[in-house]
Amino acid sequence: MSNWYSSLDPNQIKLQTGEAAWIVNEDQLKSNLGRLAQFTGSSERIFYPVKANPAIPVLHVLAANGAGADCANLAEVQQALFSGFPMNRIAYNSPVQEMKVIDFILSAGGIVVLDDPQVMHTLKLNWREEFSRGSIWARVNPLTAVDYTHKDSLQELMAHGSESSRFGIPEEELQSLLLELNLPVNGLHLHVGTQMDNLSSFASAMQSLHRMADQLKMVGIEIQHLDIGGGLGIAFGNGQVFPSIEEWATGLNKLRKDYTYYAEPGHALVGDAVILLITIQSIKQSRGKRWAVCNVGTDQLAKITLLKWEHEIYCGDGTYMLQEGEDALAGPLCFAGDVLLHHTDVSNLKTGQSLFITKAGAYLYALSNTFNGRAALPWYSMKTNGSLVLSMQKEDLHGRIFLQHPDWSKRENVISDTLLLDHVHQLQSEYISKTIQNDMYEFYEVKRVGEKRYRFATRVSSPVGFISMPLATRIFADACIVAVLDDAGSAKKDHSVWGQKIMLDYFGNISSEAPFEFFITLSHNYSHHEARKLVVSFETVQRGIQGMVVVNH
Repeated sequence: MSNWYSSLDPNQIKLQTGEAAWIVNEDQLKSNLGRLAQFTGSSERIFYPVKANPAIPVLHVLAANGAGADCANLAEVQQALFSGFPMNRIAYNSPVQEMKVIDFILSAGGIVVLDDPQVMHTLKLNWREEFSRGSIWARVNPLTAVDYTHKDSLQELMAHGSESSRFGIPEEELQSLLLELNLPVNGLHLHVGTQMDNLSSFASAMQSLHRMADQLKMVGIEIQHLDIGGGLGIAFGNGQVFPSIEEWATGLNKLRKDYTYYAEPGHALVGDAVILLITIQSIKQSRGKRWAVCNVGTDQLAKITLLKWEHEIYCGDGTYMLQEGEDALAGPLCFAGDVLLHHTDVSNLKTGQSLFITKAGAYLYALSNTFNGRAALPWYSMKTNGSLVLSMQKEDLHGRIFLQHPDWSKRENVISDTLLLDHVHQLQSEYISKTIQNDMYEFYEVKRVGEKRYRFATRVSSPVGFISMPLATRIFADACIVAVLDDAGSAKKDHSVWGQKIMLDYFGNISSEAPFEFFITLSHNYSHHEARKLVVSFETVQRGIQGMVVVNH
């Protein structure tokens, strides 16, 4: 099923999605999760590394199908929680670990994976009873060597479990450290590396985990959980050979009843579930070499262009991939290294033609950037029936500026001057200052139309004859309160709901004479120290107004 895109026509998909878009096949993602869970015995013990691809459409599917999340910082933890991962299926594992995040995770019942003795000492000194709600694992670096079957220069960037790696507590220091600290460590974590093609490295890692866990049990440290990490690679092009998920699961299946097993696959879980639609913008010749230039480059594909980690490019017609040749496929950026394929044949490509970059699920979107003013692309989710549903909007210029929070006031030669009040009164809006109080609205029909999704129909009366931005903000805010409280099971407004941050896009005037209809959609929420937080999005039925608000309640 990993070549599910072979039944699709890139040019037809472009008519639905636009010139460039990410597409995630939900069935492929669910299939991969189920096959990987053959090793752990449950999808709840497959902890997806959010860093591999933090796109909400990917996280939603994995959370809904029982997976856990491996998070490197608070931002990833919050994305996981908003996407529906419960705290008991979230692990915090980072090279630089913050005590405030450790406090949050443990007191809320999550897992913290530690590999810094200094942080472990600090945790011991600041221990509180509520930390017992969570679980503490130790990340280890084994004495057993990590070895790839096929060698290449990139592996020095990916061998996280090698003897020279900075990750993990050295095996020879583990027992004395845990005895000294006397923290309630009940799990061990080991990650061999990325794009591993050697099953024996996984088998050796599992033997190391068993050996260390058994030794710790002999001195009274009861290890219950063993996490083999991720790293199972996938083939991106011809000639590359990697074990299948089934071979990996079978090879590690010498499990014992006294331990619970976990894994954290990235490429193997999401890699072949995502494709990237691109479009050829121009074809030019230079000194006898043809260059096909597409509309996406290092802004979305830094792993490909900077590391020369080339992916197969699907052109359509069932099985047609770009083949080797003397030409090149390049991106549109002002950067000589913006090349997707260095040696290929573009003789059959045409301007305006669309292609798929295959197996694009891991470490592409996650490394996307804004070079040359590029913005994030939209996401589409492919459903079981083959339909495409827009699941994440394309980023626009205004959103990028808002994220940067520019301070326009930092200018030289600023002159202080007081405006005359008569002048001010002549300039200000009569509507906003006075007649806005005559704006009235009433919800006359509200329906639940899906999980955490509502449709509101509203009657509006306004002296200006259209729905202004201030009025829209009032209506959406009130609807958010209704939806949040209803979703929480409240029979009446029995507690406060307040907004922390709002973003609103207003694309054009909407008449107040016709019914004003819109959708309200809630993220999952999370609770900590009696506070509950979630993200609420809103959009009008007819394109006009959309946005979101971060809500506390």
